Amino acid sequence: MTIEDKEFSLAIHFRGAPLAAAECLAAAELTVARAKGALLLMPGKMLVEIGPQSMNKGAGIADIMREPPFSGRLPVSIGDDVTDEDGFIEINKRGGFSIHVGCKVDSAARFRLDDVRAVIACLTAFAEDGELRGPRPTSA
Repeated sequence: MTIEDKEFSLAIHFRGAPLAAAECLAAAELTVARAKGALLLMPGKMLVEIGPQSMNKGAGIADIMREPPFSGRLPVSIGDDVTDEDGFIEINKRGGFSIHVGCKVDSAARFRLDDVRAVIACLTAFAEDGELRGPRPTSA
């Protein structure tokens, strides 16, 4: 198990100790309960994250998009976890490209790629010729 200090949140990773998942989740739930509404619990892929109730990836993206050089630009977000969903929603509001990696069908992302290899191919093509190729609508 690894604890990651993410400056504004804390992530408990248990990929290396999957049998500790229930214990990690219970500790995180207790911490959030003791905070009396100030903290948010965000379970993810082999991790649980604890952060301020007011902060998520969507709020972070909204903040960033108000600042130069990002204001007025088209945002792109690529992610594979439930903690990315708030970001996808904010990206969609701004008409950007929200791309989920993997086979999750209930993602807020408008597009999806199958795996990391597809992400690399998509980003390589974009870097070479400015075309975003590969992502397909999540309904496909």
